[in-house]
Amino acid sequence: MLKRYLFIILVSFTYLFAQNSSDSVKFGFKAGIGTFTGEIDDGITTMAGMFVVSKPHILSIRYVYGEPLMNIMGQQPVNHHSDIGILYGRQYSNRFLRCAGSAGLSMVSGNRRGDIILYTDPGWFGAAHYNETFYSTIGFPIEVEISFIYFKYISLGIQGFGNINGKNTYWGASIWLGLGILK
Repeated sequence: MLKRYLFIILVSFTYLFAQNSSDSVKFGFKAGIGTFTGEIDDGITTMAGMFVVSKPHILSIRYVYGEPLMNIMGQQPVNHHSDIGILYGRQYSNRFLRCAGSAGLSMVSGNRRGDIILYTDPGWFGAAHYNETFYSTIGFPIEVEISFIYFKYISLGIQGFGNINGKNTYWGASIWLGLGILK
């Protein structure tokens, strides 16, 4: 349900931005991979999003998923988090470079290990099994990014991101590829 409302909001803003000259409105999709650190774990993150730029404004929807990089001890379940959010911010761009900062509102959900319930010894390492604790909360996502626009339709960017919330605040960095009408 929340995803549907976020999509409707993005389409509405896209329409409002499109009221400007068609030369000034840019949009695209991006996907990337990076690393994060948070209250529960550190690990690897994947992200995807859609953005609309109308100088000097930027509006985006993002999805971020994070999970520990290595679970060498076989602990189950694995801690993880995800958020889907809508962000608004300001950007500066020239022909080959765009710098942007934005903040917004998101829905954060995840899983964290609870108390130990079973310990098995499969060999060198024992495997621990824990109770699962699911959580869901409202968060405040932030992003700062620099993207290099190589061609009219392709960009490569680096991004610092975070999400401030009551259950698992985290932050990280990622590298991403963007496709769309960028120049």
